[in-house]
Amino acid sequence: MKSLFLSPQPIDERHGGGAVMLALLRKEHAAGTSEVIEIHRGQPSSRATRHFRSIGLLKLALLQLALPVLPFDFFSRFSIGLLRYLRSLGRQKVVFNYNQLLIYPLLARELISEIVVHDVMHDMWRSHAGLRRPFWRLVRFWERRFVCWLPANSTLVFLSEKDRDMLARGVRCQTRVIDLPALLASSTAQRRTPERQTLMLAPGVRVGLLGAWNRPENSSGAQAFLGALEPDVRNGLLIRVAGPGSEHLPDGPSIEKLGFVDDLGDFFDGIDVFVAPLNYGAGVKIKVLNALEYGVPLFLTEKAVEGIELPTGYPFFVATDCRQLAEHFNHAYARS
Repeated sequence: MKSLFLSPQPIDERHGGGAVMLALLRKEHAAGTSEVIEIHRGQPSSRATRHFRSIGLLKLALLQLALPVLPFDFFSRFSIGLLRYLRSLGRQKVVFNYNQLLIYPLLARELISEIVVHDVMHDMWRSHAGLRRPFWRLVRFWERRFVCWLPANSTLVFLSEKDRDMLARGVRCQTRVIDLPALLASSTAQRRTPERQTLMLAPGVRVGLLGAWNRPENSSGAQAFLGALEPDVRNGLLIRVAGPGSEHLPDGPSIEKLGFVDDLGDFFDGIDVFVAPLNYGAGVKIKVLNALEYGVPLFLTEKAVEGIELPTGYPFFVATDCRQLAEHFNHAYARS
């Protein structure tokens, strides 16, 4: 049986939770990759060109007002042509991106669907908006109704037990959690030698931060971390910040703002340690998985490591929050 991967972006895209999830699943399907059909929007194949044509219906867009579980561009991905094509496949196996493409396994119910979940939407809304958006409870209500409507031949695929417990109570479809340690161990990325895996903090050590800095959980965490570093520590380290919106973070003589990076491998090769300062946020943090894949030592908050089982013997330090993480840097920094 072939596996058809359906994604809004090319499956080998290096950025974004959905793309990473699909890449992990592709490793699971490695034995049959020669038969995998990829349908996406970024660089469509001839088959995708024929069958994946978004028609942007205003009436469907207006439904988002009634269904706030869909803050993502859910309906902009909807295509009658693609739906007809998927229904014509019968019991073909198809892998979907939950956050943007859940509509298809709900409507093409004969498919054997794997639906990869990298963000539980109601948790993301609560984490990002807090009590300023009281209708997050309505988001939770609709999201749980949606997954309960999935047919029994579907499988919800999660990165962590935490996300499965949060979303998949009472569903009739199957659920499973990806074996992250096994997939990361099979990575083709260049791993670091043991002598490069150190948590040493001293002048000239290259510290990496990665994220979409227009997202408040990322920007507020980075600002709290950088602001709590002592001046000689902040100026002694080389802090490399990658990701869109980095220009909005604090300036400093030792802070290098890279913006969007095309190749995460080059970014991780150019740092000695990786820092994920988060006080809040939803789901498993993909950037922490990226750093694990490249063998970079980790400085994390409890929220950043939530749902991730760090390998035994791997070099890492976990703090309660961003300020405590900065305090650890201040005390551990070896001043020359």
